Amino acid sequence: MGDLEIGYKGDIFFTIPYIDAFIWFAVIVYLFFLLDVLHQ
Repeated sequence: MGDLEIGYKGDIFFTIPYIDAFIWFAVIVYLFFLLDVLHQ
């Protein structure tokens, strides 16, 4: 069971291109920054 879970998670991570993951990370950080600015 453990090996299947690790393999399943690994497949998800490797099917997502690193550039797309970086863009999503940047968008999330930008949204948090925007919310922080708007709340001040």
